[in-house]
Amino acid sequence: MEEVKERGFTKTAAVVFVSDKLFYDGKLTEGIYKHFRNEFALYGDVFKPTGINKNAEYVSLSKRHDFRWESLDEQRKFYIIEIS
Repeated sequence: MEEVKERGFTKTAAVVFVSDKLFYDGKLTEGIYKHFRNEFALYGDVFKPTGINKNAEYVSLSKRHDFRWESLDEQRKFYIIEIS
């Protein structure tokens, strides 16, 4: 969404919904998990943690984007980041 913003949109947003508790809760708090379980922020180079090209492909963010998990129910959560 940073790229879309750079191309002329005045505001953009990223909306993330998850139904797997391990996405936001678990013992590991390093690597990709630090963003979602510990720091609650996306910034810098965020590497793809699974599958083909694991830890080789990444998204490079120019800003820090803090977020707060919101509960839908016991298992599902979401967050919204507005890129303004």
